[in-house]
Amino acid sequence: MKKVALFYFIAACILCGCNHNKKTEYIQQYGMAVGYVQGPFFYYGQTKPAESRHFDLGDIPPEMRKIKAAIPISNPGRGTLIIEKVDSPCVCFTGWDGDKEIGPQQKGVFNVYFDKDKIESGHVTRFVRINTNDSSNNEVKIFFDFNVVRSQEEEDIRSLQNEVQRIKSELHSLRKEIRQLSPARNTGGNRESIPSNRPDMNVYDVNIGTSPTLGPDNASVTIVEFFDFQCPFCVKEYPKIKQVMAEYPGKIRIVFKHFPLDFHKQAFAVHAVTEFALRQKGTDAFWKLHDMIMADPEKIDTATLRAYAQKLDLDTAELDKLWADEKSIAELLRADKELAEKCNVRSTPTIFINGRKLAGRSMDDYRSRINETLSQTK
Repeated sequence: MKKVALFYFIAACILCGCNHNKKTEYIQQYGMAVGYVQGPFFYYGQTKPAESRHFDLGDIPPEMRKIKAAIPISNPGRGTLIIEKVDSPCVCFTGWDGDKEIGPQQKGVFNVYFDKDKIESGHVTRFVRINTNDSSNNEVKIFFDFNVVRSQEEEDIRSLQNEVQRIKSELHSLRKEIRQLSPARNTGGNRESIPSNRPDMNVYDVNIGTSPTLGPDNASVTIVEFFDFQCPFCVKEYPKIKQVMAEYPGKIRIVFKHFPLDFHKQAFAVHAVTEFALRQKGTDAFWKLHDMIMADPEKIDTATLRAYAQKLDLDTAELDKLWADEKSIAELLRADKELAEKCNVRSTPTIFINGRKLAGRSMDDYRSRINETLSQTK
């Protein structure tokens, strides 16, 4: 019986347009002959597992519309290597082509493509998943680092397009919310509106869990905020939260909950890095990063966020892997999203004070609810 071939990468990814000498340089650096193998293994070189490899494609210039990476491979095994599938969770991934089967002791190459228009400017990391007939290592991830460079005109056009899309998404969301909050029923041909502006008087069990908190754990008043870093209303709410804590020293505990709205595409990267900081360095790191972001809330591109992460000595290589995987980000924020659904949270910011939603958000509304709560705890 023929043994399954070793799927063995011998070179780094070569950006489309690189010269032959550059390609030879990479092959010389990574291509190490290992001879026949006794079983299916998947290594880069002789030691590093495939999952750990990042390839740097360098700068992507403004005139390049499509990003192409060529991946040379070698099969030193005894059977035919078959590339069964190449995909990516990123919407910027547009496909692949090249050699799908590589015979024993043969070399091949396949290409992966990314749409630059669907990638933000600056340094980014994306990855593809590669499935082969190597049963011992059926799926591997290949990470690509590159720097998207745009002219100022191109950046302005892209920003305008994103803003138009954001406005469309917000309008769609508002229409949906209006339909949910103002349902209608048809009774005997007469259209009858059902009142929907009643304040929510429920007391919700808002589980704190492992969420970051600010203030004493035994505080009489717990304020839970479902927050979206890209939401302008959340940005305006933060000074009120700080003022409340200053006016009621030692009596308030703030709890942060992630709730990035679907149409705020940049928000997910911001929430991912803040939760990443919490899990890697703890609550203090979370709030330091939180305050860095809130000091200039319009700068939430990944380059700025990475600079913040470096100041906090976070593992930026692991952060890049997280940013490249939308499913991992969703899993990181899943608990807060599920809690938001249980607590009937539909928009941001949504504030709970000791389990009750705060309908108005003026300073007087905060003071009234806090004073009421404190009077009940005496």
